Amino acid sequence: MRSNTDRSARTAFDAVADAYEAARPRFPAEQVARVLRWAGVEPGQRVLEVGAGTGQLTRALLGAGHPVLAVEPGRQMAGRLRTLDGTGALRVEQAHLGEVDLRGEAFPVVVAANSFHWLDPAVEHPVVAEALEPGGRLLLLWTFLLSRDDAVATLAADPVVGPELGFLDVRPDAEEHLERTARDGRAELDAAGLFRVDAWQFDRRTETRDATGLVALVRSFANVAALPPERRAALEQRVADVLADGSQRDVSLDVLTCAVLASGAADLSAG
Repeated sequence: MRSNTDRSARTAFDAVADAYEAARPRFPAEQVARVLRWAGVEPGQRVLEVGAGTGQLTRALLGAGHPVLAVEPGRQMAGRLRTLDGTGALRVEQAHLGEVDLRGEAFPVVVAANSFHWLDPAVEHPVVAEALEPGGRLLLLWTFLLSRDDAVATLAADPVVGPELGFLDVRPDAEEHLERTARDGRAELDAAGLFRVDAWQFDRRTETRDATGLVALVRSFANVAALPPERRAALEQRVADVLADGSQRDVSLDVLTCAVLASGAADLSAG
């Protein structure tokens, strides 16, 4: 994805950390293992994770045996991260990346899951580039949610709910739109001169949410989390009401993961 030029809502997630933890798709261990092999990440290598949230990716990294330095600015989210590890393999820094002192540290891999677009390119992209050791790799993951479910289509068409549900893509050309989104993001990363995009891939799986889970998912996205509490509550109630008018069955979502692999500045200057 391209960098978000409006970063005012990038910490809004912290106010809805419970919903984020409960409803956001996690990265299955087998998917993460496959992506790490594809990226050439060696077993046991130390990882810098940027914008770790409540640990949707962190869990799988720790489970695969990787020591992790997780940077997360949200106090509630950082607190949840700290509960994930009892072996000393996880260090959590509650801060924006540009506020973390990484002098003397270098990482073979830096990862960001659904967070790199929130970074300030002028301030934090150079920090990422400097944190990579020679030959290090930048691995970026994004999850996009698509649905052909009738209940989701009804929500998207609702004049109250629909404008806030841009993260649930119900368009017939959703796959083509996401391909364009990913292509534009790769082009922006290449053009900045700090990284070179080497490869990318897509992975797709299906998940389901019941009505409660879908309301929590809606609550967990930045544009909704940033709403005034009374507006957010009204929106969530509207989602629940629309779903209650239907069959009350689980809602099917396609989770499309885009993985982007890039080389760092040290390799560009050496080459």
